[in-house]
Amino acid sequence: MNYSRRQLEAFGEPIGECVTRKEGGRIIYGGGGNPSSPPASQTQISDLPDWAKPYAKETLGKAAALTDINQNPYQQYTGERIAGFDPMQEQAMRTASSPEEFGKQVQGYMSPYMQNVVDVQKREAMRSAGILGAQQQAKATGAGAFGGYREGIQRAEDNRNLMRQMGDIQAMGSQRAFEQGAEQARMAQGLQMQYGGMRQGLEQQRLGQGYQDFLDQQRYPYQQLEFMSNILRGTPMGTVQTMYQAPPSIGSQIAGLGLAGAGAYGLMNRRAKGGAIKDEDKKTRAGLNELALMKMGV
Repeated sequence: MNYSRRQLEAFGEPIGECVTRKEGGRIIYGGGGNPSSPPASQTQISDLPDWAKPYAKETLGKAAALTDINQNPYQQYTGERIAGFDPMQEQAMRTASSPEEFGKQVQGYMSPYMQNVVDVQKREAMRSAGILGAQQQAKATGAGAFGGYREGIQRAEDNRNLMRQMGDIQAMGSQRAFEQGAEQARMAQGLQMQYGGMRQGLEQQRLGQGYQDFLDQQRYPYQQLEFMSNILRGTPMGTVQTMYQAPPSIGSQIAGLGLAGAGAYGLMNRRAKGGAIKDEDKKTRAGLNELALMKMGV
């Protein structure tokens, strides 16, 4: 049995999708199948545009190759990284740690004219001693004691004093020359350490730059891959959306049933005014009631 458009709309049925007929006491739906709708949901899919997919595939392939230990094994840096002591530094440290080496270096810095100065002082001391001895001899001769015991003792004492003075002059001159040479040697060691340190620093910079160049070479393909990945991440994505409409609520279904019942009641009243209800009206009412019960799940 076919129903009018208004009757179907009263039950919330989509027009043009569901045609009903009564067979064996059941309502069979044609075209639209079961009238129940799927639950309300929304699906959103983001994907790269077709022109960008080859680049993404290539980027993933490069990433797989770079992270594959068989294709890209770990490369160890074989160059030197720490600069050793400069030869000038080593020489300065050897000299400072060895008294013998230090003494040799000091002698090299002692003035070659030191002994000349000492010899001059010795000659002056001998001249002064000679003058003093002549005076003492003249005094002893005047007293009639020249050549005597006392004069001999005095002469020996004067000679001993002269020798001691000569030794002191030599020692003091040598000490002064050594101190000056030692000062010069220490200054030279400081210069050696400073100059050697500068050369060591330059060597360390050279070694450090070599190691940095090695690291840059190792990171270069990864940096290129990261750049390409950032470009792909900034590519606008295409979006596909799938929408499902929510089914009518229980309230709307009950309201539809009420409207359908009211329509059927009006139809029966109109038929009753003219006398008994016709068979066609009975069939229409029965069909509407059955459809209403099925909509409610009875």
